[in-house]
Amino acid sequence: PEDRDKLTRDYLAIVKSAVKDNKIPAQLIMNIDQTVCHITPANNYTMAPRGSAQVPQFGKDDKRAITALLGCTTTGRLLKPQLIYEGRTARCHPQYDFPLGWHISQSPNHWSNADTMMEYLEQVLIPYVQRTRVRLGLPEDQQAMLILDVFAAHREAKFKEACTDAHITTVYVPASCTTFLQPLDADGGVNHALKNHLAEQANNFRRQQRRDALDSHGNIRLDWKPETKISMLKPVHAEWIHKSFEKVKKDKDLIRKGWEKCGIMDVIKDLVQ
Repeated sequence: PEDRDKLTRDYLAIVKSAVKDNKIPAQLIMNIDQTVCHITPANNYTMAPRGSAQVPQFGKDDKRAITALLGCTTTGRLLKPQLIYEGRTARCHPQYDFPLGWHISQSPNHWSNADTMMEYLEQVLIPYVQRTRVRLGLPEDQQAMLILDVFAAHREAKFKEACTDAHITTVYVPASCTTFLQPLDADGGVNHALKNHLAEQANNFRRQQRRDALDSHGNIRLDWKPETKISMLKPVHAEWIHKSFEKVKKDKDLIRKGWEKCGIMDVIKDLVQ
C-alpha cells in the first residue's frame, strides 16, 4: 500500500498498547495464519529423454491440497495445528495416526471457514490459553492477544464474540500487509519453512519410488510416473506434514525471527519478560 509506513506505525502502536494496558505475557501473544499445502508439491526437476523439446514439471498443475492453520507465540512456541481436508464428512481424512492435540477437520473446498475457525478456537487456541494461565499462575480473566489477518472467517461476529468471552484481544494485520506485518507469513518464516520441508519430503518420496522402479540392470522406463492416486497419497502426505511440522517446531529461533521481522519484538521488548 502507498501508506505502508503509516499503516505499520498504527498497527504496531495498537499491539504495544494492548500488551501494555493488559499486561499480557509473552506466552499469550499469539499469531495464527492459514497456508495451503499441496498434496503433490511441485519440484524443480523431472525426467525426460535427452533432447526433448518440452519437459513437463511433475506436480505443477496438480491443484489437490489441504489447508494448514498454524499458530505461534513470541516465545518461539508453535501451537498444535489444524489440518482441513476437502470433503463434507470425516471420511475424507487420511488414515494416519496424527499426534495428540492436532485438530483434523474438513470443508467442501478445504478452505478455512467460519465453522472450522470456531473449531480451532474451541479445540486448540482457547485450551492453550487456559493451560498457559494455569501454568503461569495467572487469573482466569488474564487477557491474551491474538494477531490475525483480515480474512473473512476471522471477522465473523461469533468468532470475535468467542474471543472476547475467552478474554482474548484480537488485533488485525492491515490488508495487503501480511508479508511484512504478520509473523507466520514473514519472508523466510514459518509458513515458508514448512512448505520447504514438505517439498523435501515429497522429493525424497519420489526418488525412492524411482529406485523401486529400477529393473535388475538399473534401468527405468521413460514413461514411468510417480503414484498420483489420492487414496495412496493422503496418508503419505500426512506423514510429510507431521515430519515437517516437527522440524519447524524445534526451530524456535526461526519462529521468533518472524516476530522480529514484523517489528513487534521491538515495540514490546520492554513490556514482556
